[in-house]
Amino acid sequence: MTIVAGFKCSDGIVLCADTQETIQISKTHVPKLRIEPTRFYPNYDSTDELMVAFAGAGEGPFIDKLVSRAWEDAQVGTNIEEVSKDIEASIKSAYKEYGEIYQPGYCPQVTLLYGIKMHGQSLLFRADGPVVN
Repeated sequence: MTIVAGFKCSDGIVLCADTQETIQISKTHVPKLRIEPTRFYPNYDSTDELMVAFAGAGEGPFIDKLVSRAWEDAQVGTNIEEVSKDIEASIKSAYKEYGEIYQPGYCPQVTLLYGIKMHGQSLLFRADGPVVN
């Protein structure tokens, strides 16, 4: 079982997750929180720079694929509304693509929580499968 929580605060977003992953009968410690960009430059954490934090529960490899694609697609947005729409479109696109690859009913369904920070604004989202709120 994965525990993930997200909170929208007056100053931004707090996102947290546990660190255990079950693979068949074994448990392993794995970071479940991914912050992009992964490298921080001097003064990168300004209120204007785009940053996204992701945490997920479900099939680990599919979560990794969704997050990688979402971050890649997010970087073209020029404001927080565009970035949020680009990430949502990326998630829906991945489910459409992989839903055609897997046998019907076998496409992994994961839950993602992600927070976006840009231009002094922050938004928190939850994606249950391809549905983003």
